[in-house]
Amino acid sequence: MPSAPPVSQPPASAAPQMPPVQRAMEATAVVPRQPGSGKAGMWIGLLAAILAFAGVGIYATMQQRGPGTLVINAADAVGKPVSGLEIWVDDTKRCDSSPCIVRDVAPGTHLVKVTAPGYDAPSPKATAIEAGKSATIDLSLVATKGLVGTGVKVSGNQPGVKLFVDGKEYGTLPQEVKDLEAGDHKIRVAGSDRYAPMEKTVSVGKNEMVDLGNVALKVLKGKVMFQLGTPGAKVYLVASPTNRKEIPTFPIAIDFEPTDKYELVATAPGFEELRRPISFDDGIAEKSFTVELTPKGQAPAPAAVQPAAHTTPATGGGEKPAAATPKKDPPAFLAGEGTNPTAAAATPKKDPPAAAGGEAFLNINSIPPSSVVLDGKPLGPTPKLKVPVAAGAHTVLFINAEQSLKKSISVTVGAGETKAAFAKLKE
Repeated sequence: MPSAPPVSQPPASAAPQMPPVQRAMEATAVVPRQPGSGKAGMWIGLLAAILAFAGVGIYATMQQRGPGTLVINAADAVGKPVSGLEIWVDDTKRCDSSPCIVRDVAPGTHLVKVTAPGYDAPSPKATAIEAGKSATIDLSLVATKGLVGTGVKVSGNQPGVKLFVDGKEYGTLPQEVKDLEAGDHKIRVAGSDRYAPMEKTVSVGKNEMVDLGNVALKVLKGKVMFQLGTPGAKVYLVASPTNRKEIPTFPIAIDFEPTDKYELVATAPGFEELRRPISFDDGIAEKSFTVELTPKGQAPAPAAVQPAAHTTPATGGGEKPAAATPKKDPPAFLAGEGTNPTAAAATPKKDPPAAAGGEAFLNINSIPPSSVVLDGKPLGPTPKLKVPVAAGAHTVLFINAEQSLKKSISVTVGAGETKAAFAKLKE
């Protein structure tokens, strides 16, 4: 039989095994529970829960503190944008368009208002803003009745100058066109070929009137119609001391360059010399002058210059006498056709008596109307009533420059008498 294997021995370094130790049971004392100790724990837990909930609320409140945001929408009655819009919050302008977003608005009540040209402004609206929140307000503007329009406005006082919009004629200035569509439009202001036309493109918003102001076209070619009111007078156009041309016949129309500098000079025996500048600096291209002289020794009447196409007398249109030639006080006037050349004059002085006697009166009139020259002194347009004269014979000259009519009559009036001096110029 094989021999049994040898029994292994524990290493010498191994600790020797200790015999088991018997543990004796010790007596334990039981501590009794104190009265009320369970309720205190419950209250402590409940207090902790309340504090935790309050902390969450305080944190949430802190998150909502601070300014808010205001959003303002403004449009017309059909919801379309409005041009020229202004939005105000608490009397401070905040926006020029809609929507208007105003940030960092302090919590509380704020007053909002809007304005726009051509619209009735709605009543200011109060809006409350909460801390950390936004609010929206909608406002509607209503077009002003009778005042609003979509178009252009152009002023001007040059005769015959007209307004054209997109090729359509609207008549002489001034003009207002209120029925255009919103958008771009081609504006043309033009007169005769004596004026340089003005053209431009303007953008017009809905319910917007674009005012182009006073338009004055540049004069390209001037024209003067001359009439002679003092028979036998010599009339000259003087450009310089060496450039002097006589006007040979009347009536006559003469063209001028707008930059030409001429002076009208008229003389006649027994009359004061007349000097007047010819200028187009006032923007009037066509004018009409009637040359009448004042007898020597009589007070001169004020000068009047008349555009050919107007009926209201002017006083020279900005014309100034040439500085090169010494001037006498104005001895006569330059009158426009069909106008009152002596509108600013005082009551005519009495003429020297043609015969012995006292004061008399003349009622002067004509068909068609005309300018009157009594004994060589201009009185203005007909009719003239109760004109004081000396008793005796008088000569009355009637001149209608528009129709190139002229007629002279003699009338004799006695002292204290009133007599009519009437003429039909076409007979």
